[in-house]
Amino acid sequence: MITMKNNYNLESVFQKIIEYEPVKNALDFLEKDNNNTNKEQVELCEIAAPTFYEQNRAILYEEKFKNLGLDDVYIDKMGNVLGTLNGARNLPKLLVSAHLDTVFSKDIDVKVKIEDGILYAPGIADDTRGLAEILTIIRAIKKSKLKTVGDIIFCGSVCEEGLGDLKGIKYIFENNSNINGFITIDGCYVGDILYLGTGSLRFKITYKGEGGHSLEDF
Repeated sequence: MITMKNNYNLESVFQKIIEYEPVKNALDFLEKDNNNTNKEQVELCEIAAPTFYEQNRAILYEEKFKNLGLDDVYIDKMGNVLGTLNGARNLPKLLVSAHLDTVFSKDIDVKVKIEDGILYAPGIADDTRGLAEILTIIRAIKKSKLKTVGDIIFCGSVCEEGLGDLKGIKYIFENNSNINGFITIDGCYVGDILYLGTGSLRFKITYKGEGGHSLEDF
């Protein structure tokens, strides 16, 4: 484990972390595991998961969490899939999440096509890539024997898109007051990090007018 003093700056902390041998080993593993990550990305993508209909993908994701040896793996009442990698002292708790749902309807063909090494399919990036990345991160931590102080809770959340209104992740925070940090992995934007939040406002708009025939009273 890495210990830090209170009077540190971000660059020195980051440098110390990436020079830590288990972290180096984990990063090396991620690169070597890329083919497995891509295979799981395809596997997950080819299970349709429109918002409100993520159940089949959630069942597979729960199975993968169990196979990776996470503790306390379950699907909560909202449909989120959760599993914990226990730390040495339980706290602080970090939640690492990607969302299970996509914007595409149930009748869309989600079969993945590969052309010139590029994967093509509805939902292949948003957020199937994030789900696959979480799985390889878990493998990397276990393979490198990287030990954390606090618990890491990994999650596949539901209802992120559109009318889902982030119901899955909201449910987790409304029912767990002991989460100290949150990282969400979304899309394929390599190298981009958003700190804090981008903001999201939802409005319900009702239009009122005279009734009548849809043609004559349009």
